Amino acid sequence: MVQTRNGAKRIKASLIDAALSNDVLFGVAPYLEYREFVNLALVSRRFGSKFGGDCSLMEDVARQIIGSLQTEEERAALPRYGGESWLALLPELQKLRSPLAFNQLVGRPLEYVDGSKSCITTFNPTRAMFDDFDDTWTGYEVTALCNNSTMRAGKHYATFTITGSVRCFYASVGVMRPVEGLDQRGCHEFSVFGRNNRGWVTDIKRSDRWGSNGIGAVDVSFYDVYMGYCWSLNFGFDRAVKDESWGGMEGFEIVDGEVGLLLDLDEGTLAVYKNGRRLGIMQEGLEGEYCWAASVCAQFYFPPHEQNVRIERGSVPATG
Repeated sequence: MVQTRNGAKRIKASLIDAALSNDVLFGVAPYLEYREFVNLALVSRRFGSKFGGDCSLMEDVARQIIGSLQTEEERAALPRYGGESWLALLPELQKLRSPLAFNQLVGRPLEYVDGSKSCITTFNPTRAMFDDFDDTWTGYEVTALCNNSTMRAGKHYATFTITGSVRCFYASVGVMRPVEGLDQRGCHEFSVFGRNNRGWVTDIKRSDRWGSNGIGAVDVSFYDVYMGYCWSLNFGFDRAVKDESWGGMEGFEIVDGEVGLLLDLDEGTLAVYKNGRRLGIMQEGLEGEYCWAASVCAQFYFPPHEQNVRIERGSVPATG
């Protein structure tokens, strides 16, 4: 008897269904990746059908896993949206526990250092490292986003380790909306606040998860590592705002150092730490979803290990 492909699939599904009792499934589920959860829901009707009248078996497993694994801090940082499934929330918890990575690089030259997505570098291809220095910056400003790890609530802390010289390597770090597709525009330069490429702002489709869209809405907030300024931007307006007097404002005399940023979405604030020392609250009025981001610009062509920005997820400071 010839066995059809669909028949083979049904036999495979029935074998999986028989082998995985509910108890076994709950036991192995914490070790499954999100895609494996979805595949199980698709391969077996029992896993994907309604379970207990409210949700599927896999949905109920995801709910129990999240409930048993989440810390209080993670629970506060990852509230479930209305209509959001537990299966959809599970990968967000996995991302919250994963190392931060710049998954979207906008502009060029902008590259990873040694293949690590947590570390970016840029260079000026037109000027050698031993050219006479002047104040004319000819390099492109480019931007990297961690928009694969969205922050929706609670407190989040990240450190940006800056390597380079203030006279040769400019960096600003902060938060912005997790805009998709910016890296598909083919632009050489991408500065969040640059006027020569601000056309990208006008065609952004706002998400309901970004909060209000009024005059006071903050869609971007960056810390200028060199001068200490706070740069903020509302996508609905043409001009960025530079705050030169926020409490505790302080830049880096030399770029080499660590910038810590504490995003508190319960209070709507962004606080800055310089080499572990808290400077103060730089930005207020933050609400909705954000992701970490960094903009860099190089004056000369230096090796990647001599001018770069590295991001790491950190524990919320006790004073936060």
